[in-house]
Amino acid sequence: MPDVSVDLPKPFTSNRENAAGGMASHVLPYVAFLLLVQMRGTGLEPGSPWGSLLEASVPLLIIAYFGYRGFYPELRSTELRFQWIPVDLCFGIATGMGWMLPYALGQLPTPETGSLSGESTLMDWAARGTAMVIAVPLLEEIFTRSFLMRFIDTYDSETSNSFRDHPIGVFSLRSFIGTMVLFTFAHATWEWWVAIPWIAVTNLWFYWRRSMWSLVFVHVAANLTLMVGVAVTKHWYFI
Repeated sequence: MPDVSVDLPKPFTSNRENAAGGMASHVLPYVAFLLLVQMRGTGLEPGSPWGSLLEASVPLLIIAYFGYRGFYPELRSTELRFQWIPVDLCFGIATGMGWMLPYALGQLPTPETGSLSGESTLMDWAARGTAMVIAVPLLEEIFTRSFLMRFIDTYDSETSNSFRDHPIGVFSLRSFIGTMVLFTFAHATWEWWVAIPWIAVTNLWFYWRRSMWSLVFVHVAANLTLMVGVAVTKHWYFI
């Protein structure tokens, strides 16, 4: 019988030849999402649900492509710790509530936003929620905690060929501050007061857990909490 076997993609290994591909796999989903958000506008008004679905689907397709080729060993199923998922989710809910609380109590100023009402805006809420709860946790954690944190620590290294040579979840002051700065500036100025403590405490959680899946679940729970906040308050400024 003829040989019908198929050579599956081999897992990513760090070397000079595929270092560029490793960087692209971690950066492109994030860049694609930011570009799509800019095309939509400020994000503070209800818009087309299709735009929100596009923001979710394009980065997820990029992640799926690179994931199939083995570029995310840090997200292997063997890295999952199912017994810790409830703990990560509870921590994520707490951080999401911490993000909303200063605005809910009137301690921080909020921008003028459209009200969540009417069939079209409810559809946009559902579509935006798909992006916020499914796509954003993956793409932001892949970029921030897997790539940026390690890249900051290794870009000037004489012994490392790639950020992938550096283990995840290892504390250094410059990567701790670097991820805080980039994450904060990626948000609107009126969100900085809550973005700074959020990235700080989740970085500390990451150093303790040393698991990418842990931070993905934390991020999922936090963003889901924010989406619930939008539904309750009828305002978009939490997201």
